[in-house]
Amino acid sequence: MVNIDRTFQARPPRVVALDLLRGMLMVLESIDHAKMFLTTWFGPHETWYELKPYSSTALFLIRLATHPCAPGFAFLMGIGIVYFIRSRKGLGWTDRQLVWHFFVRGLLLVIINMLLTWNWFKREFLGMKVLFISTVLFALGINFFIGALVSLLANRFYAYLVRKLTTHSKNGVPLIEVAERRAAKIRITVLLVLAATFCVSNVLLMPDGPVLNGRIEGYGEWRYLLYLPGESNTLFSMYPPMNWFGLSLYGIAFGYILIKDKRDSKSNARFNMVLSLAFFFAFLLVRIPGGFGNINPSLLPPAPPGTLFNNPFLANTQTFFNTIKYAPDLAFSTLFMSVNHFLLALFYLVPIDSPSAFVQFIAEGPLLDYGRSSFFFFIVHHLVYLLSSVAIGLWWPGAKNSEGKVALGYTGFFIVWILGLVIMWRLCRWYAKFKASKGPDSIFRFF
Repeated sequence: MVNIDRTFQARPPRVVALDLLRGMLMVLESIDHAKMFLTTWFGPHETWYELKPYSSTALFLIRLATHPCAPGFAFLMGIGIVYFIRSRKGLGWTDRQLVWHFFVRGLLLVIINMLLTWNWFKREFLGMKVLFISTVLFALGINFFIGALVSLLANRFYAYLVRKLTTHSKNGVPLIEVAERRAAKIRITVLLVLAATFCVSNVLLMPDGPVLNGRIEGYGEWRYLLYLPGESNTLFSMYPPMNWFGLSLYGIAFGYILIKDKRDSKSNARFNMVLSLAFFFAFLLVRIPGGFGNINPSLLPPAPPGTLFNNPFLANTQTFFNTIKYAPDLAFSTLFMSVNHFLLALFYLVPIDSPSAFVQFIAEGPLLDYGRSSFFFFIVHHLVYLLSSVAIGLWWPGAKNSEGKVALGYTGFFIVWILGLVIMWRLCRWYAKFKASKGPDSIFRFF
């Protein structure tokens, strides 16, 4: 009988570079959430139905800095699924146990999304009255479970291929290792094709814009739940799971690549740098012509006379990099996966055994603690910045605008944001130690 994957035989160590990337993404995403509580900068986003210019370069750059987060989370979740299955197989877990674990964990994310966004007091959100909002937690919860099923099926497909592809030497010895290498490549290729298919579907499935709040009469709720961002009768869909499943599948494929090739840190850094350049080149191929791969270029004003390809995205630097995030078009996905692979390459180069205090701060400091308690960080940092806003409003009434909303300037915002990160570092370090004391199937491990 074929072992589904020989690498399951030993429980693997955590990959520090992946934790550091996750920690960096937590830092970047906290900017978006902190500014909701501390500023009046929160405004229209980059959607298939609306693409307004930013009022200043600073606000555009602040928003741009947060864009690697959503694709990075989907990507890292896919890798995490592969490593988690590998780890628990090393502990003797069965597929049934794994399916139940992923179901409970995914359901927990969806429930928390509902609790946090449910319109308990029937208030308006951005001029809309909906029951709840599907945030990134909703998409990750659904895709976590479905991605796990895909990964488990991929393992069985791998085992089937090994059996079918195994040949024998002249002496009758089965050439299993040759079959395993071929099966691993086929498994990865199939996953990459599926990932590309889902990413392309984001472009193909989006209606023409502009449309007020993305609300299209006659469209069923299921469209908004699955793939269409915007307002429906019951929800405001920000992160439909199908929009981000392609990047999760890419993460699953990437996880299998890491397991198959077993590169050292420098080789992994080079590999990720090559991928970063490849994704950026793909972005240029999509963005410069301005055709397929860019959702609804008609949302922008006509291109100035003489613009290359008559492409409105080439009008200025902001329009060139202001890609559609909801749903992520190919320009968005390629550009910000390029950034994620670039960051991952840098983190693979961190010499974690160096005695340098600065290097140790990078390798074992806040980024690592944020990355290893990312769900805890995501939930708690909202509360930290909410309480910061309340405290500022009470102690410094002059920080409020005429509508009674805290409206810090750039300097004040970044000071409070950094102080919030310091608080989160201490909390995440405590929580990491706490959950490390629990068993592998403890619910606290979910956070």
